[in-house]
Amino acid sequence: MSALERHLPGNDNIRRFPAAASPASLRETGLEAGFLLDLLLKAVFSDVHADPQAMGEALKLPTRTIGQILAIGLDEGLVDQIDPVDADVQSGKRYTLTEKGRERAQAALDTCGWTGAAPVPIESYIRVVGMQSLRHEALTGERLQEVFGGLIIPDALMRKLGPAADSASSIVICGPQGSGKSSIAAAMCEAYQDLILVPHAVLFDGRIIRVFDPDLHEPVADGNDAVMGLRNTLSFDQRYVLCKRPGLVIGSALTPDMLELHHDTENRTYRAPLQMKANGGVLVLDDLGHGPRASQEIINRLLGPLETRTDRLMLGPGHHVEVPFEVLVVFASEKTPSDLADTAALQRLRHRISLERPDPETFLRIFRSTAKSFKVTVDDDLLDFVMDDLYEATGRSYCAADPKCLIEQALSICAKEQSEPVLTSDLLARAWRHLPNNTYPLAGR
Repeated sequence: MSALERHLPGNDNIRRFPAAASPASLRETGLEAGFLLDLLLKAVFSDVHADPQAMGEALKLPTRTIGQILAIGLDEGLVDQIDPVDADVQSGKRYTLTEKGRERAQAALDTCGWTGAAPVPIESYIRVVGMQSLRHEALTGERLQEVFGGLIIPDALMRKLGPAADSASSIVICGPQGSGKSSIAAAMCEAYQDLILVPHAVLFDGRIIRVFDPDLHEPVADGNDAVMGLRNTLSFDQRYVLCKRPGLVIGSALTPDMLELHHDTENRTYRAPLQMKANGGVLVLDDLGHGPRASQEIINRLLGPLETRTDRLMLGPGHHVEVPFEVLVVFASEKTPSDLADTAALQRLRHRISLERPDPETFLRIFRSTAKSFKVTVDDDLLDFVMDDLYEATGRSYCAADPKCLIEQALSICAKEQSEPVLTSDLLARAWRHLPNNTYPLAGR
């Protein structure tokens, strides 16, 4: 089964892609001919013998559309057609810039350094994002069990998580360190299975906003071929990238400016903020309140977009652009809700979930489940050692994240010493010393 088929249950939602059909002509790109001509000239500027196929790959446009742009360039004396060097080689038509074309290409580069895929118009982006909203994908009970199945979650909490994840709106998860906030938030990122189209860039009022981020988005390999294989003639605009729904996690490094457009003065383009890159997916703001700026400021910034489903981004003094806000935002913090934000703000957030540290019984279940996932054995004697000699003797509170950290560290010691990966009390005692935020040393060890 292909990656595409795994992430499209029944393949039913593939029908959405005609909303971003491949442009059959220059007019259907939604962009002005002069803008596309400048973009093509910039692409050819560093390639003396460029062919239409290479231009199409660079601009992510069909060869037929490239041909229409080239025709304009030929008429205006900006490009010349050249014959193949070897007449026996079927290399096709190739083009080079004239002196006039090079001058215009340089002027275009001085105005905007973008040389990548042709952007999609803001109107196309708004339409496609709306059709790809999380609200169109229902989370079944079976899917939720699959997503949260690797976590030990009490039934009462599970009954809250289901509707919260299915709301495609906002969730506040508060609890002490080690209560499982980050694990639950990370699972939220994996809950949705649809594939969506993410544009390389968006054009608004002559300004280019870069959206696709290879460090944050996960493309489906050979996505266009896979789609065509499933629906024969169905394809999509290659200015978009077929990706899994985004699941972006940002920790205490979050600052308010990450939620605003960033102007790249060197290339004279804009970089989309986190929430725009997360459109159609999940944005987790972890460790909220531990960064350099107050959590109230972050929450206030996102309250309006969460309610209106529209975000207003500033391009400069007196200039702004409105973009869709189709994001499930998960706020996770060790702070209590009252310390995180004021009552008025909290009441406007959709779901609020409070977590507690695991009790001894739950902690043991987590330890057994974690050991099973690492394919190592733990018996009752070893668990008694963990509970009595590690936790009760030192007074450290149970943390849901501890079993994974302890077992990982123990197996790392085994690998370093080239010993058999078998958990023992001595090995766990050694791993205990490396447990994060551990101020509870073992007596006599």
